Amino acid sequence: MEKTALKVALVELEGSPLPVYFISWLQSMFLFFKVSGIPQKEVDDPPKEPAKDLDTFDLLQRARFWMERGNLATAIRYVASLEGASLVAAETWLEAARIHLEIRQAAEAIIAHAAALGLQYI
Repeated sequence: MEKTALKVALVELEGSPLPVYFISWLQSMFLFFKVSGIPQKEVDDPPKEPAKDLDTFDLLQRARFWMERGNLATAIRYVASLEGASLVAAETWLEAARIHLEIRQAAEAIIAHAAALGLQYI
């Protein structure tokens, strides 16, 4: 998902002329992510909503950062903030990640409920 979203980062939702696709693809080839690009304040306390001034590359960098640290909910927030063709490219991943998170939360709730019921009989 990330590679495809990066390749179409400059493309609008309605589409764009062919040169824009080429420039977007070319830009994705020369782009390198650095973890140091994320402010320490944001690393220590992830925001509830990503800042509006972040571009596609910043959003994907942050989503990857949080995925690598096991924070799927924050990664979903960043991917959901994508715009244009990048959001379209990420829709399948975004839906699967949301379903995964919902199932995990439901399983945690069931386990907590079972543990609470088990305490009644101790």
